[in-house]
Amino acid sequence: MTALTFHASASTTTSVVTLALDTSTARGSVAVRRDGATIVARAGDEHRPQATRLPGDLFDALADCGATLDDVSVLAVGLGPGAFTGLRVGLATVQGLAFARNLPVVGVSALDAIASAAAIDDAKDVAVWLDGARQEVFAAQYRRDPSVLFGVEALGDPIAAPPDAVLIEWVARGWRAPTVWVGEGATVYRDVILRHSPGAIVKTVDTPRAELVAALGERAFAAGLAGAPHALRPVYVRRPDAELARDRAATVPGHV
Repeated sequence: MTALTFHASASTTTSVVTLALDTSTARGSVAVRRDGATIVARAGDEHRPQATRLPGDLFDALADCGATLDDVSVLAVGLGPGAFTGLRVGLATVQGLAFARNLPVVGVSALDAIASAAAIDDAKDVAVWLDGARQEVFAAQYRRDPSVLFGVEALGDPIAAPPDAVLIEWVARGWRAPTVWVGEGATVYRDVILRHSPGAIVKTVDTPRAELVAALGERAFAAGLAGAPHALRPVYVRRPDAELARDRAATVPGHV
């Protein structure tokens, strides 16, 4: 199995500090980039709830590279998909800091971030499979396109489904098998992928997700695409459990 590592690209910006947070996984991660280079990037403690670790983890990361929130130029946050509670905690944390310090914010899909990192290795077609729990994956397919901001173009909307169902859906859409498959979901369901596409290359992700979010957030900020914190919207892909439970309850005879 091949490991995927993130390759920092050269930046034309200077004196820009990007503080990034991703809470789409239980561990979560934080990262700080300065002038196009990653200074700090690390995962959190999965044994502590993210609500108790934030915003402390962000302040600690800044302190470790000799900076404070006053030095930050832009905040970047992972939009998911992932655990609903974690995503809400992450977005609320970043929104609070942005409102308090009047900082611009960039939201980045985890699917986009991982696909962009994989495409740097010259893969033409990339499939991203994240762990969706419930024996499902969050899945999206991309084509490498150096002309667009993140270097990849999504081929349709992401879906949440069991691995075999994702493959059936993609075949029905007429998409050919990607060259590279990446993400923890691809690692877990590697046998399913290889059964469908024996020549597929399955890669792991060795980079904290916040580092990938920071790099793309930095690009978006340089392109003038940062926005206001209230405009952030999580990428759920799958409907929240509470909504599904309400729908199920509504089908029970006599339920009010």
